[in-house]
Amino acid sequence: MNKSHAVRPKGVTLSDYISALSFLNGASVRLRKELIGSFVSQDASGNPGAETEITYSFKSVVNDRYNGYVPINDPFSISHNVLNTFFVRNFDNYRSWNNKIDLNSIVFYLSNSEQTRSIEEKVFIQMIAFERLTTLYANYLGETEEFLPRKEEFEEIKKELQTVLSKHKNKFGNAYNTVRGKISNLNQIKRGSTSDKMYRLINDVNIPITSEIETLIDVIRNKTIHEGNIGEGEQSWTTFLLLDELIREIILRLVEFKGDRKSQILLQKTP
Repeated sequence: MNKSHAVRPKGVTLSDYISALSFLNGASVRLRKELIGSFVSQDASGNPGAETEITYSFKSVVNDRYNGYVPINDPFSISHNVLNTFFVRNFDNYRSWNNKIDLNSIVFYLSNSEQTRSIEEKVFIQMIAFERLTTLYANYLGETEEFLPRKEEFEEIKKELQTVLSKHKNKFGNAYNTVRGKISNLNQIKRGSTSDKMYRLINDVNIPITSEIETLIDVIRNKTIHEGNIGEGEQSWTTFLLLDELIREIILRLVEFKGDRKSQILLQKTP
């Protein structure tokens, strides 16, 4: 983004504003000057002014790369005034969803991922962001863990199980304490696995589940988190693009943004 000045609407937190700008910009944004108050003006040179001006001093942000999924600087895009349109039509939705599922933290992860150099780092950061996003969404819907039977009812059952286990302690060897610990949590039931939560959010924002998305969730996610393996060559690049675009598209659909997208993979097979 070329502009160093921005006008923040009254009642809007600075972190929300910067986060939304960073998301649209495709890289971290800092505000050099903030204009607030009951009026906004413009001098003969086109420089903005306001009732109150706040100037910030900070080390300049150097972004090596920018994500272009939202084409705010693309002269060939049919969408015009993306920033103005977003802040008029979609920013309230962004703030609302941010209060529900902490979108600011997801944008922070995306911005960090964009600046890292290796594909492995990018995908790992994005996968953490994706899991966080889907988990927070599930929590917002109230899909939390439950206990069956209830904790107080399970106590007697647990004692009986531990008694049986202690009779065969020698057979378990060094694993005895591990197994004993697992018995203590047998009644803890998670409503929906991580993959279930991912599919739920994708379906809720009406993104069709393609075979590529299924592979990403059911195969690549586990290998990335537990083995540090995102595939090799073209597969690793495809994983990066799909995951990056999927997270960004979910956010855009949550906030009901109707503008252009510059997709290289997700929307090539998704209406």
